[in-house]
Amino acid sequence: MLPFSKQRESRPGNITVPFASNIPVIDLSEADRTNTIQKILKAGEEFGFFQVINHGVSENSVNKAMKVFKEFFEMPVEDKESLYSEDNSENCRVYTSTVSYATEEFHRWRDNLRHQCHPVEKYQRFWPEKPTRYQEYVGECSIQVKQLASRILELISEGLGIRSGYFDGELSESVLLSVNHYPPCPATKFDMGNFQAL
Repeated sequence: MLPFSKQRESRPGNITVPFASNIPVIDLSEADRTNTIQKILKAGEEFGFFQVINHGVSENSVNKAMKVFKEFFEMPVEDKESLYSEDNSENCRVYTSTVSYATEEFHRWRDNLRHQCHPVEKYQRFWPEKPTRYQEYVGECSIQVKQLASRILELISEGLGIRSGYFDGELSESVLLSVNHYPPCPATKFDMGNFQAL
């Protein structure tokens, strides 16, 4: 039995997971700030999450970051091996399965790249040097995403009656990037089925 597999009898089998077709969509370009805030609060109460549109993060920037993430995981193992670590305190690390590989009952068939993002100028030197434009593209995108997160947190603060800037400082200092890669399982009789990311 391969170490990443579950016993057949403990796998979930062929289950159907219902797809929620009505995930809340928040348009951040809406002129009515109060209405936007109310939609965010309602989505948080009813779903716990929401999708944002017209958010200001450049599609080009996201595409460039996704491109270097894909290139990173396609690199030969030798180019990534210096980043493999079981140490959670590493500023940048790659690991397999989950955080507690040694203690988990079975292992997930995935690789994960994780590193601190902000402030970019403090942590960028720890990021992968390959692919060549990784630091540039991920830095550009993470700055925009951080600005978006701050904007959303400010709207939530206002809606909850919390003082402006409540989430600034220590509460939002640590920003962690986590990228999952799910390579094809080499032994399909042990995998848990296929899924499609939307």
